[in-house]
Amino acid sequence: MDRLVVFADRRVGFASALARAALEAARLSSDVEAGALVDAAGSGALPAAIDTARRIGGAALRRASGPRSRAHAPERLSRLARRCGVPLIVPPERDVNHHDLPPLLADRLGATLALSVGCLPIFRRPLLSAFAAAVNYHDGALPAYRGLAATGWSVYRGDAESGFTFHHMVEALDAGPGLVRGAVPVPPDATAAQVSRMRTAAAAVVMSELLARMTARDRGTPQPPGGEYFSQRRRRAIVTIDDPSALDWPELQRRLRAFGRLVLTLDGRRWDVTALERSDDGGKRRPLRFTTRDGVLAAPIRFLGLPRWLYLAARPFAAPGR
Repeated sequence: MDRLVVFADRRVGFASALARAALEAARLSSDVEAGALVDAAGSGALPAAIDTARRIGGAALRRASGPRSRAHAPERLSRLARRCGVPLIVPPERDVNHHDLPPLLADRLGATLALSVGCLPIFRRPLLSAFAAAVNYHDGALPAYRGLAATGWSVYRGDAESGFTFHHMVEALDAGPGLVRGAVPVPPDATAAQVSRMRTAAAAVVMSELLARMTARDRGTPQPPGGEYFSQRRRRAIVTIDDPSALDWPELQRRLRAFGRLVLTLDGRRWDVTALERSDDGGKRRPLRFTTRDGVLAAPIRFLGLPRWLYLAARPFAAPGR
């Protein structure tokens, strides 16, 4: 009987949903059992007390800014572990490649399979060698979209479909043989968040097939040559716009749909904008209004998901790097 360990980073939107699907699939399988859930948030994660306070404060700000759907809110890993009856393990020094973690998982817990869903660090050889099979979920088609923000780039480029890939992990990034692949259609004017929810649901459906392939020691299919790598720097470059008037209205909207936010320089300051509106239709004059390259008068109306006054109040407490 194989035993599965799931690695998930709670800061990645789809991680808890796929971790839950994997643990539930293991519970229903006759060949594998759920062994543990590993909190794979790196050393940059906030201490628990500060993180809790920040979540409570963020929830209060969201309530004050108006109703929002919680249908797709990520589940806390501690609650998920309790629900699935498995221990929640925090790696020493919050480092998944810490030398004490492989003996804990493989020797003490008897784990033979590892599944990473939303774990940003690359697993190094000592950790990979601890398992008979170690598989990663990548939220994009491989090798076409290696790296980060694969969903956003597929939406930005106007792809008809947005794919996902479960692949064996190797020390090279997103390079291992593929095990299970899938894709969802990208509706016209869909946002990356909408596509991500559709794809997460599709990936959850194939979890039983994935575990069956892992227990059968399926080696997968080597990736074909080619593809592109998308870095955090590349994403930052496309969302950071020092002169919004140099772009036309459709381009600004396309970037917003794809990446969820734009960092615009307006009136000599940078603003984290999550929604724009046209203000050339005789409506109320908005602050920070600017003219796009194609002559549209536009103005930001949401900032990191908050109205302007709440954004200004919350800005000193925003996460580092925002």
